[in-house]
Amino acid sequence: MAEFNRFKVQALVTPDERAAVCNAVELLARGLTLVDKVPWTLEYAFPAAPAGLDQSPGPSIVITSLIDEVGRVEEPWPDCEARLRLRYQELTAHPERAVYIGTLLRYVQPDLPSAPARLTRIRRLNLLALNLSREMGVLVADIDRDLADIGARNLQTDYRLQGPYASQAAGKSLAMTMLLVGLDDLVPFELQEAARRLVKTFLPPQVPVSRHKPDIIGNFGYRVTAGGLSQIVMK
Repeated sequence: MAEFNRFKVQALVTPDERAAVCNAVELLARGLTLVDKVPWTLEYAFPAAPAGLDQSPGPSIVITSLIDEVGRVEEPWPDCEARLRLRYQELTAHPERAVYIGTLLRYVQPDLPSAPARLTRIRRLNLLALNLSREMGVLVADIDRDLADIGARNLQTDYRLQGPYASQAAGKSLAMTMLLVGLDDLVPFELQEAARRLVKTFLPPQVPVSRHKPDIIGNFGYRVTAGGLSQIVMK
C-alpha cells in the first residue's frame, strides 16, 4: 500500500533534463507541503536504462524522454517508431506504474548538424507521443506547448532544454501534468487539485526583457516578438 507524504520519481532522461526533473519534484513537494500543512518528502532517481528501474510492487512514477531520438536522423523512421513502441510496451506492462512522456520543443539551433531533419524528427516524435498515450495509456506532458508560449529565445534554449531558464519552465510543466493525472494512488485527489492551483502561480524565471532588442522595420516602426508571437508597433 502506498505511503502518503512520501514517494519517489524515477526518470529515464538525458543529463541536460535532470535539472528539469529535479525542479518538477521540488515544485511538487513544495506545493503539496504548503497545501497539506505537513511535510512531503519526494525523492528522485535517474536509472541509466529501463532495466535499472525499481521493480518493487506498488504505485510508481516514471518520467521518460525522447530527446536522444532527435539526433538519430540516419535511422529510418519506421525502425525508430517500432523500437520506441516496444520500449513503451515494456514500460507500461507494470499495471501500477504511471509512465510520463514529454513532448519536444519544436525549435532546433540552426547550426546543429542536420537541423531540418532534426525538426522533422521532432514533429514525428511528438505525434508518436500522442499516439502512445491513446494506445498504451502513456501520460503526456506537453512541454512543447508550455515552453512555446514563453518562447525559445526567452528561455535561451532549443529542444535539448539546456540552461536554467528552460529547466525551470520544463519542470513546472512536468509538475502541473503530474498534479493533473497519474498521482491518484499516491496523493489524495483534493490535495492534488489544491497543489495544482498553487503551483500554477509559481512563475519560472525568464531572460530579462531588456536583453532583447526589437527588429527595426524601415523608418516607421519595429517588430516585438514574445512567446512566439510578433507585433508590429508603428512610430
